[in-house]
Amino acid sequence: MPAEQLNRKIIDRIDEGVIVLENGTITRVNAAIERMTGMERAELMWLPLSQLLDPAPPLHFKTTPDVATAADEKPLMYESSLTVAKVQSLAVAESVHTVREGDGRLQFLIVRDIAERKKMQQNLLKSRQLESIAALSGGIAHDYNNLLTAIMGNLSLALTSIPEDEPM
Repeated sequence: MPAEQLNRKIIDRIDEGVIVLENGTITRVNAAIERMTGMERAELMWLPLSQLLDPAPPLHFKTTPDVATAADEKPLMYESSLTVAKVQSLAVAESVHTVREGDGRLQFLIVRDIAERKKMQQNLLKSRQLESIAALSGGIAHDYNNLLTAIMGNLSLALTSIPEDEPM
């Protein structure tokens, strides 16, 4: 099996989406991107990245590493919405990688579905807000209880100083 064909099979088996770009236009995708978007590979080819990701990550870089030094470069990380079935959106995180190959520049994105993580973060935020409200209301109730205790104590003292035969 030729190396190119083997590489394509490996990339297609990856669970995370892979998008290869030339000049900001999609030239290759893997099967995971097809599953995430609900679109066929042919529909995705030659689309501008801005039609798929909102906001699309910036694709200009200060440095363009060679293939040999690409492993040393840190990818740029972004979060955006991926268009699903041309109408819905899915929260994704993408890492943008740039590699110079010969005279050209190859950019590719690794796209991860983070919708579940976002949902968990929102649930955690809601539970923390409820916890804060509970602590606040508990503190208010405690303060009122302290005030009522003082009032009840003073009333008890006042009642003991009134003779029993005197009308109230």
